[in-house]
Amino acid sequence: MQYYSFIEKYILKKRYVFYYDLNETFEMTSLAKVVDFSLSEKSILANFVISSRLREYIQKREGQDVWRLFLYIENHQVLGYSFLHTPFSTEWNDSLPTYKHEARESSTYVEVSARGKGIRGILLASQKKYCLEQNRKMWCVIEAANEASIKSTKKSGVISIEKNYLLKLWGRNIVSILMHTLKIFFLWGEKRATR
Repeated sequence: MQYYSFIEKYILKKRYVFYYDLNETFEMTSLAKVVDFSLSEKSILANFVISSRLREYIQKREGQDVWRLFLYIENHQVLGYSFLHTPFSTEWNDSLPTYKHEARESSTYVEVSARGKGIRGILLASQKKYCLEQNRKMWCVIEAANEASIKSTKKSGVISIEKNYLLKLWGRNIVSILMHTLKIFFLWGEKRATR
């Protein structure tokens, strides 16, 4: 296991790219507790209790109108959240490009005390509804070691799965390879954008 961990961190990391099926029906009542807004509207957050982890993500992405935040709220408490990267032109994020008519799900989290209540599914349904309305293809990337997220995502209406390998040099991503479409991206400059 230690050998595998070393390879993942410093040489080659395996990930999966999931493409979502947006042609599902949404039960509007289940979406009632979800708030969706652009990070330029962050003053809305003053009304809710949020975790330090979410606050860090918001500060990191502040002023970037390409991010949408979806919050699951009960009693003014944020119990779950998920971001969508929705650029107006091709933009790099975590070693892969997100194109103009795409939306990439990112940084999804449900508080430990609220897990098992379907909150992730409700957030995802809200994001799918948004993407359908905006005519955007929705996808996400999950690292191969994150088995719980992979299992959950496979149940979420996925139309295809693609393998993505990151070739590393001294722990830095230098090449990103999409296997199904066989696209190879060399990662330097803007393509090394952080998440």
